[in-house]
Amino acid sequence: MTPTRQLHPSHPKHELEWVNRQKSYKCDGCKEGGFGPRYRCDRCDYDLHEACMFPKSPTTHDFFKERSFKFFDRPQGNGERYCDACGRDIEGFVYHCKEANLDFHPCCVNLTRVIKVGVTEFRICEEEAPSKCCYCEKKNLGKDTKGRSYASTCENSYYLHVACVTKMIAENSKKDYFRSGDGDNENCLVLKNRVPDRRLSLNRSSKGGKKSRFWKIAEIVLSTLTAILFGNPTPVIINVLLLALNP
Repeated sequence: MTPTRQLHPSHPKHELEWVNRQKSYKCDGCKEGGFGPRYRCDRCDYDLHEACMFPKSPTTHDFFKERSFKFFDRPQGNGERYCDACGRDIEGFVYHCKEANLDFHPCCVNLTRVIKVGVTEFRICEEEAPSKCCYCEKKNLGKDTKGRSYASTCENSYYLHVACVTKMIAENSKKDYFRSGDGDNENCLVLKNRVPDRRLSLNRSSKGGKKSRFWKIAEIVLSTLTAILFGNPTPVIINVLLLALNP
């Protein structure tokens, strides 16, 4: 059972307590965003993702199963470092593979190669996506920006950069486009039914049809990635139920 109160080497003065506050925060370990449950010291305004509070070192990653990653409290190597999953800068806690020169944010370690929703799968692209991301409408993130993308296996494939998901989360969480779950799921972060972000290039206005169906699936995938990247993995199960309730 995960403890509710515990000291952490990064904050030795006071114990950090598990709290579930349905608002965004910045993790003082990895310096990335978070939402909802976290370990916190109210006295010092100090927060940690659960993944940062309880690192597993060494560990492996689903993207590079043959590699071993060690946990560090600061970026390793010289120069700027970026996460090989989401493409964002490494500024704090990190999982690093010295042999392959790879880095992952602690929450990004939980990303998987495949996200399956019903018969549709989103698979991580091993190389550059062959088509444009349905959020930024670009194939590449730029010369100085790395990171992976997910591709759907439906008839008309859609692509989504992991980095764009983190950007979408950061922008939309400030605009209150996310909410906590309802009823028994009140501790879960889910995507609101209507996200007024026109840059997501999917035809949500049409009722019925393949695109309308795909948007429902895309909402679940986005919410799943949101949960993983923001350190709150509980909604993965909830979102599968949402799809069943909205055929």
